[in-house]
Amino acid sequence: MKMIKPKSSGNSLLNVLWKETRKNWKTIMILMVLFLIGLTMRSYFYYQESVESGVELSGNDPYYHKRVIDYVQDEKQHLVRDPLLGYPAKPHNPRPPLFDWSIAVEGLVIGSIFGSVPGITLFITQITPSFWGAATIVPVYFITKEYFGKKAGLWAAFFLTIMPSHIDRSSFGFADHDSFVLFFVVVTFFFLMKSLRHLKPGRSTTSSHRRASERD
Repeated sequence: MKMIKPKSSGNSLLNVLWKETRKNWKTIMILMVLFLIGLTMRSYFYYQESVESGVELSGNDPYYHKRVIDYVQDEKQHLVRDPLLGYPAKPHNPRPPLFDWSIAVEGLVIGSIFGSVPGITLFITQITPSFWGAATIVPVYFITKEYFGKKAGLWAAFFLTIMPSHIDRSSFGFADHDSFVLFFVVVTFFFLMKSLRHLKPGRSTTSSHRRASERD
């Protein structure tokens, strides 16, 4: 009797990804081009003002984010209370830590490799909003495609790529967490909409909760 070896889940996942890539390579290429265009529009035209003119960051929030990033790299802990927010008291730093910590860790790792932690960290701080702003076109495409089809999804991704208001809040040097937060908000909405769309007919979260309460 021959033993049937189960297929590796890792290999099956790679096979699925490879098939989907071959099937949708045109769409993937278009999204990659849109990403590069979006990244260029958010960084290239702002580079001179952010670097060559001596103005490293634009706006008060970006400078405070940079203060938190430097503190994390120096002290290896988050800046929870900061006297500079309201001396002599030590008000609570209201900014969520994930954005600042992601840049601080990237700066330490990459900067240690290239031997310039402060310089690399500053560049990552400047380019991060542009990266997340351009990356948001991907979940926007998938949300629109889920309900209106592939063509509408590509148009939605294109319009976000060139949207002036979105470019303004994700430009090179504007190191605020707006584009970072928006990316994950859009991703969250995509999974929420996908889960609601695949909800079985006649079944809702309210009815499920009611049945669970009755069992208790």
